This record gives sequence, C-alpha cells and structure tokens, in this order.
Amino acid sequence: MIFRHRWDGTAFRADWGDADVPRLASLVIRRLFTDARADAGEVPAGEDRRGAWADALRPDRDPMGSKLWLLPRRKATEETRVWAERETRRALAQLISDGVASAVEVTASWIAPEQLGLQILLTGPDGPARYAFDLAWSDAYAVG
Repeated sequence: MIFRHRWDGTAFRADWGDADVPRLASLVIRRLFTDARADAGEVPAGEDRRGAWADALRPDRDPMGSKLWLLPRRKATEETRVWAERETRRALAQLISDGVASAVEVTASWIAPEQLGLQILLTGPDGPARYAFDLAWSDAYAVG
C-alpha cells in the first residue's frame, strides 16, 4: 500500500493518508509541514531547533520542510504575512528543482486576526493545481 500525506483542515494538521491522495498534494503537505531546522537566532538558546532527519542524508540539498512551525513565535503583522509567503515559496521551490512542478505561486493573507491563509498554485505534470491552507495560532507568546 502507498501512504501519502493528507491535510486535516478541522484539526489544522497533516497526517498519513492513502494512495487516493494525489502525489503532488502529498508532496506539498510534506514540504510545508515537515519542520525545517531553525537557524540559531530564530529560537531561544538551548531550545530545540527541530529539523528533518532526512537532511543528514542529503547535506548538499536545501533543507526539507519549512519554518512555518515558527509562526506562533511571530506577531500577526504585515511582516509576518510576507515572511510566511516567502517561506512557503522557498519550501515549495524544491518541487521545481526536482522536476515535479514547473511553477509555484504563493499568496498569504490574513483571513482573521490570528489566522493566516495560504493560497498556492502549482503547475505540475497534469496542469495547474490549487491548494489552500489556513494556519491558526495565538500570538500571545510571540517574541518578534
């Protein structure tokens, strides 16, 4: 059986799905919701910087995943919206270098005071595919 990732919008999390999940959708979820390793200055000293174990096997490649897991550390500002858009684009850029997609477009927007919406348009081998993710958090613990 082939296992792929699927997005659970009500629980705001990714989980394992089955072969009915399109391959491109599974790759998008994997790239966005695998935690990329934070740089030393992005988390307090001594705190877990996370990171994908697979990065140790591919040191010559960009890190797998994204830093979207750092969003709760940021305040809901325009700077954060732009950061999330740029980070999403960076995480999905590997799909182009891997030949899975030929173009990636990302738009991030505030859809509620503490809810960021990501709209993604990927051009894949079967044509364009659209994805939308709503990321909710409380910035009560934000440090930046």
